[in-house]
Amino acid sequence: KIDGLTQTTKELNEEIERLKAALAEQSVKTTKPQWRPVPATVPVTQRENNKPRTTLKPSNVQFGTKPGGAS
Repeated sequence: KIDGLTQTTKELNEEIERLKAALAEQSVKTTKPQWRPVPATVPVTQRENNKPRTTLKPSNVQFGTKPGGAS
């Protein structure tokens, strides 16, 4: 009888661990800030499109080297 109870206790403890792990996963997921669409009442500030975009070009390109000079 004791052996049977010991086995049951072991199984229950394993299930508790499984549930704890599942709960931990869920709480990790829920702590992430949920993205919400901005309500229509909030005015969206328009970005000025009249400024031309200047593309940044590297002054010299060296292939086979890591960026930042640390090769």
